[in-house]
Amino acid sequence: MHDPQADVPVAIGVSGAIAAGCYLLPVAAILSATPPGRITGIAGFMDAAELVFGIYGSWRGPLLTGVAVLFAVALLTQGSAWMIVADRMQAMAAADGGFFTRALGAFHPRLGTPVRMNLLSGVAATAFMLAAMQLTHGDASAVFGVVLSVAITTLLLSYLAVIPALLALRLRHPEVPRPYEVPFGTPGFTVAALLVYAWILLGSWVALFPGTLEAAIGVRYPFRAVWGVSRLTFETFTLSTVGLLLAVATAGYVTQRVRAQAGDDQRQPRPPR
Repeated sequence: MHDPQADVPVAIGVSGAIAAGCYLLPVAAILSATPPGRITGIAGFMDAAELVFGIYGSWRGPLLTGVAVLFAVALLTQGSAWMIVADRMQAMAAADGGFFTRALGAFHPRLGTPVRMNLLSGVAATAFMLAAMQLTHGDASAVFGVVLSVAITTLLLSYLAVIPALLALRLRHPEVPRPYEVPFGTPGFTVAALLVYAWILLGSWVALFPGTLEAAIGVRYPFRAVWGVSRLTFETFTLSTVGLLLAVATAGYVTQRVRAQAGDDQRQPRPPR
């Protein structure tokens, strides 16, 4: 990257096109090779791959193993990318005085990485990994899957606040120079923000309340078969997880505000006695 103002939009467009192709082309291949009556019975990508590779006979096993390895690598790289973005944003928030303590916002002097947030994320990821290794069967496994699913979805849920903040800053401070511009100025930016926000609302609703939209349009959604728990159990753990995360975020914000207020009070000159 040499000129961010010119390079970043091109990179977003190219990467978006590649990502769309990586999603759409495999789906098209699976649909083209799957009997119509089996499409609704596919529970996930690996099930679809196993069904499609049946046409290769004895080679199905080795091919499926190779796809499983590539799938694991894809999940690893995707999770790493999420962690890079999330850790950097959390470290910046901490360094700006918006989360617990500024010490969490320390960056490596040579590598430029958020060292302490990386370590904190590593501890949290290790705890989840150990829990996943222990909770592999029965109701406990299903409940863990629900909690893990909503924990992953928090990146999407965060945009429920991010997008309105961007729009508010654009409307309240139109005079501020911005390196990236949307066609048609503020009206174009507003339309784009509302369009993106509509998709985020849809995704967030589906993540928190799966099956409700299907029921509204008359599509069958076997909830227990999909999640392994009842809807009441699902919503209890899902909403409790979101509430816990919001409580941690609020505690971090309030803690830093109190620390900052105490520091301001100490810096104020005291009247002479």
